[in-house]
Amino acid sequence: MKIEKVNKNKLKIILSIEELSMKNITIKDIEEGKKKAQNFFFDVIEDSDFADEFLQDDSRLLVEASVSNSNNFIITITKIDSNINSNIDKLLNNTTINYTISSTLYMFENLCNLEKFTKQAIIQELYVGSNSLYCQGNCYFLLFSKNCIKNTSFRKTFAVLSEYCTKYFSKPLLISSILENSKPIIEKNAINILSKSITES
Repeated sequence: MKIEKVNKNKLKIILSIEELSMKNITIKDIEEGKKKAQNFFFDVIEDSDFADEFLQDDSRLLVEASVSNSNNFIITITKIDSNINSNIDKLLNNTTINYTISSTLYMFENLCNLEKFTKQAIIQELYVGSNSLYCQGNCYFLLFSKNCIKNTSFRKTFAVLSEYCTKYFSKPLLISSILENSKPIIEKNAINILSKSITES
């Protein structure tokens, strides 16, 4: 596990999914803001060199969670001073911590790599959930839904995806920008449809 200070109001905690599992914490626990997940993050901050800066009575903490392309779990904690903006409370819905897990977009630099991943999805019976396929130039993009990513069975899929994809995107604004300039190829169940075409050929 690694904790680093991004700037005066932001911390980043990086840990493996295995480390998170050892704490008996799931992605669902984080998204639902369960107490054991909150306590874990507070304990991490308290044991770090940044406790005095981030655990103040007049501050709120916004927590964002995502999975990185290197199969690590990244927790970004932003300190929001209560006197900066009175509208922050509305944004945080009057809760101490908000958790968000975005949809994820994987880029394949060519059709060959996409087909290789699809074949592995068949061979290893990977969980793929809801996904869509887009194309921009010579690149192909697989978009996986938020619900798909939350499923624990997606961990194995994520590991295989990392072998064949070129880049990984998780920020909503960036994903939206890419999709706006891309052509939708298969809008639902893309992997399943590609799998059928491969097995039939």
